[in-house]
Amino acid sequence: PEIAAFAASPDGRLVAYELTWGTPADNRIRVFDTKTNQHLGDIIDHAHLTPTAWLADNTSLVYNRVTPQILGVPFFHAWL
Repeated sequence: PEIAAFAASPDGRLVAYELTWGTPADNRIRVFDTKTNQHLGDIIDHAHLTPTAWLADNTSLVYNRVTPQILGVPFFHAWL
């Protein structure tokens, strides 16, 4: 896999990064805590290749996610 995108929280403690295997259906977002040098437990699958963004509270992450196709058209959600 390759890192497709990444974003640090405003305080620099958390870094979200998106791994890609070539298609959004296979992409995943992970969050790394730079203070503890550990990944947080969640893995966000089906991430879409767009920049990830943090809100000013340093804990809320905004990202896009691909859901199964509806009537043959890819359907995208923005998650917070």
